[in-house]
Amino acid sequence: MPSPPLPAAQAGAAPSDTTSSASPKDLAPPRPDLKARVGAPPSEAKAQRASPPPQGVPPPLPPQAPPPRGVPPPLPPQAPPPRGVPPPLASEAPQESEGCPPPYAAWRPADEWCGVAALYQADESESAFPLCDEERRANLEAQAEERTALEAIYAHELRVVRCPTHEILELRIAVELPPPLAVELPASLSSAARGLGVHAEPLAAGQLPLDSLPPLTLRVRFVRAYPSRAPPPFALRCCWLSDAQLESLAAALDAQWDESPGAVVVSLWAEWLRSESAAALAPLRLHPLRLPREEAAEDGRVACGSRAARWPRGGALVLAAVVRHARQAAEGEWKAALHACAICLETYASLDCVRFVRCAHTFCRPCVGGYFASQLAGGAATALLCPDPRCRVAATPPEVKQLIPPDLYERYEKQLLQASLDEMQDVVWCPRCEYPALQDPANEGQSSVLATCAKCAFCFCSECRQSWHGLAPCANLAQRWRAADEAGREALRRRYGDKVMEEVQSGEWMLENTKACPRCSTKIQKNGGCNHITCRNCNHEWCWLCGARYEQGHFKTGNCEQFSQDFFDEVNLTREEFEGNYVVLNHW
Repeated sequence: MPSPPLPAAQAGAAPSDTTSSASPKDLAPPRPDLKARVGAPPSEAKAQRASPPPQGVPPPLPPQAPPPRGVPPPLPPQAPPPRGVPPPLASEAPQESEGCPPPYAAWRPADEWCGVAALYQADESESAFPLCDEERRANLEAQAEERTALEAIYAHELRVVRCPTHEILELRIAVELPPPLAVELPASLSSAARGLGVHAEPLAAGQLPLDSLPPLTLRVRFVRAYPSRAPPPFALRCCWLSDAQLESLAAALDAQWDESPGAVVVSLWAEWLRSESAAALAPLRLHPLRLPREEAAEDGRVACGSRAARWPRGGALVLAAVVRHARQAAEGEWKAALHACAICLETYASLDCVRFVRCAHTFCRPCVGGYFASQLAGGAATALLCPDPRCRVAATPPEVKQLIPPDLYERYEKQLLQASLDEMQDVVWCPRCEYPALQDPANEGQSSVLATCAKCAFCFCSECRQSWHGLAPCANLAQRWRAADEAGREALRRRYGDKVMEEVQSGEWMLENTKACPRCSTKIQKNGGCNHITCRNCNHEWCWLCGARYEQGHFKTGNCEQFSQDFFDEVNLTREEFEGNYVVLNHW
């Protein structure tokens, strides 16, 4: 049977060589587009192969033989990633755009860590320091022992970050502070600290005392050459330290490795950061929000280095985080301790005690609840103070609510609302239904005395508490009451009502015998003693004679006298005898 005709490409070949006579070029699969692989058109690629290389440039490698049938051609070798950039994942294509995130962004905790490339790059320690099998086994045993020790010491502070090719140990180290640590605040952050509830006394000097700070985070990775040949890569991160301070801590850790090369140092690093890092950084300074370029210029142009992870926050936010952590730490210590009540002298657990937020004084709940109940029974509304006799801090409504019965707290709220309305200058009480009413807004240059009750729609004059009389002057009921006889007073009662006339008499008496508090306008009667007055409603301290705010030495430097003549009349003593210190001899 004759053989089938050969293809045109194989014409003229011997029949015995039909399989081997085909060239490798014809047997290889078609090559992919050269432009798609190297980014140049085929014509340019031919021109580059034809032209000789320039002087100083090594000649190109000879072409490799094509692979056998069924084997795809090898891809061109790719350059290794630059140092500091982690290798791409096997399931992801190489990122070519500069704006794309790094390849490890899919698995790294991006919401918590700012990423330090030295921890994620390939382990090159063994290539730099060749290891024998025995040395490699010794390193693994030392790493396992150190990891076990870290897990035992920092059980709650140690966390393992798992990467595709390795693991990273993360330690949250609570830095011990020298008592007390003074944090220097600029003027721009002092107002922010007051807004967070920090007492204003330390801020006057630009310093904020703290007992605890947020933890400092140390991330470390065990490489093959550690600890025999090379130190482990590490990174530091802390919200209240600048890049320059983090770099100084990293340099101190490097110095410890240089002092004892070949030994495990992660445990030593953690202990040094816990006990001695705060002393090395004192005094601590919190800076306001600045641009990274400005911060680098101030810190000696130290940018975010390989061991300093940037915390992308401003000074005010860092201050808020520091104050919040200090409060949480103090709250945790308070809940875990036993407390002695200064009133009943008994010891209670934290569940049976209350601590005032503004002054941090602690008492048992029964004592404080009874104290507040007695204060409310005496008429105190806004002056529920801390039971400490030297403290003038008022309790907050949530603190009062958890210490007194519900019915008493409802009464307290009503008294608090009443006191708040009394302090408002544009609120008056309706003489008909005793409901608070607002005065109508006044015109420019005039004062309005018209008030309208929102409950009963009664329009009245806020000065005389009578029905609205327009532009007519207010009837001087007090003067008419004093001048009238018994029949005239009875006529005034029938015309204006008993309640109105009682208010007129009360107003006249208060005008003659009381003075208004300069802060809350509460009427105060002085029944004896010195001229240093403390308002029971708002705790404002002021002078009875001049009405000025009382300060230490007010009666020595000003024109006001500490004791008026009524005091000496009350004790039946002359001023000369009092100044001669004869009080004890004559009366006691």
